Amino acid sequence: MNKNLLIIIMINLCIPLFSKNICGEKILFNGNIFVEATRSIENKAISIKDQRINYIGELDEFKICKEEKVDLKKGYVFPGFVDAHAHLKGVGYRQLKLDLSNTSSKEEMLQRVKVYNDKNQNMQIIFGEGWIEKNWSDKTFPTRFDLDEINSDIPIILERADGHAFLVNSKALTLSNIDLVTKNPSGGEIERLSDGRANGILIDTAKNLVQQLIPAQTIEDEKNAFALGAKIYQQRGWTGMHDADSLFVEKIRIFENLDLDLKIHFSLNQEDYEHCIKGRRSIKIYADGAIGSRGAALFENYEDKDSKGLIIYDQNEVRQLLKNLYERDCQIQIHAIGDRGNSMTLDLYQEFLEGTNKDLRWRIEHAQNVTEKDQQRFKKYNVIASMQPSHAIGDLHFAKDRLGLERLDYAYAWKSFIEKGVVIVGGSDAPVEFGDPLQEYYAAVTRKDLTGFHDEGWNLQQALSREEALDIFTKWPAYAIFQEEDLGTIEVGKYADFSVFDKNILTIDNMDILDTKVVMTIINGEVVYTHE
Repeated sequence: MNKNLLIIIMINLCIPLFSKNICGEKILFNGNIFVEATRSIENKAISIKDQRINYIGELDEFKICKEEKVDLKKGYVFPGFVDAHAHLKGVGYRQLKLDLSNTSSKEEMLQRVKVYNDKNQNMQIIFGEGWIEKNWSDKTFPTRFDLDEINSDIPIILERADGHAFLVNSKALTLSNIDLVTKNPSGGEIERLSDGRANGILIDTAKNLVQQLIPAQTIEDEKNAFALGAKIYQQRGWTGMHDADSLFVEKIRIFENLDLDLKIHFSLNQEDYEHCIKGRRSIKIYADGAIGSRGAALFENYEDKDSKGLIIYDQNEVRQLLKNLYERDCQIQIHAIGDRGNSMTLDLYQEFLEGTNKDLRWRIEHAQNVTEKDQQRFKKYNVIASMQPSHAIGDLHFAKDRLGLERLDYAYAWKSFIEKGVVIVGGSDAPVEFGDPLQEYYAAVTRKDLTGFHDEGWNLQQALSREEALDIFTKWPAYAIFQEEDLGTIEVGKYADFSVFDKNILTIDNMDILDTKVVMTIINGEVVYTHE
């Protein structure tokens, strides 16, 4: 047989096999893709098979393919952005309750409550959430007397955006028997006037004193809020999130069975630690409160209050919990914000991680105020710092008043952590913050507020490079839940999770990041959201 003819026959026989290998089940084309192999944007096409990336190549290579083709509309395709610390149920509830977020003054916040009260005359309680004073010119907290002027006949309970404080009216205090002699609970504080009367601000565990007044949510309410939160997150461009709600396992099982089209890693209540599953469920507890409400535990007093904050956990109980988790190879994430809260938590971690060969990837959530010495311990014991860039650009409007300039030198120290080789995962803590991946990315690379403002003590040298910021929302969240072989980068064999934007966030001007739009959100190769 003619040699050339034989070659042609062999090629023709191989083409179907070759095309089957590269075509997969679906082709994504007309996109600018951030390819991990080159760490650069390339005009490539991607084939999907069995929910994973099957092949990355030139568009011409796919001309032989007959499979479904999805037009990426010239968007910029990045690994799926993952919110490594948020409260998905809260994101949904924020749309369903009295929303007090994004107010410019105390008066505007109180006016929202008044309007809600006037429209709902038959309510037996008013419960709202989301207020925070960071954007107010007068940053003093409201008091119960402000709420009494709106309605003194029914309880009013308003949760601060960070979840660490309630503002309540006199009726709520009376119904809960909070008076001159009521003692502060362990890990909490009833703020008082100079004459000893409660002023209506309840910090951290003191919130529990009025909790019985708030109507319990039904499981259907919670499922609806969870599903709404997932839908909102798809629209914003997130492909996954680490839920920080510290739920009981019965609730988690219900939420795990919802068809949400969002990849969720859950945190368990410590009582259910035996149900931890590496890569799916960790344990979440609290060490201290927040800087804004002066509950974060500090070594020295706050600049504007004779207090060192609050330690919420019992060290002996946590030590036993860590022993149980260590023996089961379980992961834990502890909320710690103040320098003392972080140091005490690292002391406990060190008891178990010193000299171990176990790959546990224990986390500290927020890690907002960490001394140089303790930053080194994060690296030494492979402790993951779960940090939220938007917290910094919001908190820094008041953090100088709380901490003073000296402590701000080691606050929100993203760059310092990364330079030491510490793994940082980026989150939003929504609904405390808005929960927008582009706002979080902007905050990480600029360290300026959404208007471009910054001030003394903002320490712009702690801002991240564009690629560092990309990694804390993509590569490192996957690592943080032991899924780096399946998620976090655009590589053959990994799940086809992509956040597609209309601009190249690696190169555009800083302020243009905030104007960037989500073109589509793709999870497991399926388009779950398209911008109309």
